[in-house]
Amino acid sequence: MKIYLAQKIRDACSTIRARILRRTNRRQRQQRQASAQRAATPGVVRKTQVEGWIGQQLNQWDGQEKKLVLQDWEKRWHAENRRLGRAIRLGEDPGVVG
Repeated sequence: MKIYLAQKIRDACSTIRARILRRTNRRQRQQRQASAQRAATPGVVRKTQVEGWIGQQLNQWDGQEKKLVLQDWEKRWHAENRRLGRAIRLGEDPGVVG
């Protein structure tokens, strides 16, 4: 009888121990997944890439660089049109055949 009762107690203790370990591991795994999901959302990835490209945090960017990029693009666009002999008509898209 004593042996049977002692075995039941050991089994119960091992079951409780396993459940506690499973619960702890599950909770830790969920926390790791949640933090990984927050860090890897498309918006966060995009913001990180933009901040790396402009060299500063996005909320500190004043937009001056954007104007410079637009001016540079317009210069290249006009130069390419002159090289190809296209007539530049303001307000129209030269790529559209009409």
